[in-house]
Amino acid sequence: GLSRSTYLTLALAQQILAGGVIFGWQALLPVLYDYGVFAESCKGTDEAYPCLKMRSKLALVFSIAGSANAIGGMVAGVIMDRLGPRVARMFSSLIVLGGSLMLAYAGPESFMWFPGLACMGFGGNGIQITSFHISNLFPGNEKLVVSLIAGAFAASASLFTLMRLLHDTVGWDMRTLFMAYCGVCAAVFITSSAWPDKPFTSPDDLEPLPQNSEDIIREARSEDQSCHSLPIDSDAYMTSRDSSMHGGGDSSLHGRSS
Repeated sequence: GLSRSTYLTLALAQQILAGGVIFGWQALLPVLYDYGVFAESCKGTDEAYPCLKMRSKLALVFSIAGSANAIGGMVAGVIMDRLGPRVARMFSSLIVLGGSLMLAYAGPESFMWFPGLACMGFGGNGIQITSFHISNLFPGNEKLVVSLIAGAFAASASLFTLMRLLHDTVGWDMRTLFMAYCGVCAAVFITSSAWPDKPFTSPDDLEPLPQNSEDIIREARSEDQSCHSLPIDSDAYMTSRDSSMHGGGDSSLHGRSS
């Protein structure tokens, strides 16, 4: 198995790369405006671009993704209880990968913007849920580890800001941006296979060791010593022995006389 520091590093890295990416949606809006997502809604209006209908549709995309994020956490929790954190984490990261692939091939007027971002939100929260049990590997610092995981989830919102910078400086279009992100999601999916089959509950779960035979012998000796150390009343013992001897002698005499 991996060391606890490796598990924590892996959890934080995956959180930053694929956890709460959808919450940086606002930073990606200028790129979407340039791409003309739902721009057809602005035809026949005198409003300045982007028009109200266009902005409303983009806001609806994010609202649906936010709801899917909450649902994804519950689904990941059920899968984690039934099949373990590894399956739940790989499932969640695969959903994020599928969502980013949808957005990579979504046209300006495509309906795929709705399920694409929803899948990214759905799977992102699942990645967070399957990370919290790592805190059990750090007794006394559980709250700190949970805070780090939550902070990494929030930091992942900067991914869309990075996409915007690549669009403005390098000139990458939407498909190039999200295809590159698909590669990131694929890496998260592959590394999720290193997750344990059962949640960690204590540091001993990292490398469970059988009870040593020397420990068994030591326990047996301690029990034996405790039995021998019981107090014995010597006077009572001698009295009972004498009485039994006299009683035996009397019985033998009665037997002879008879």
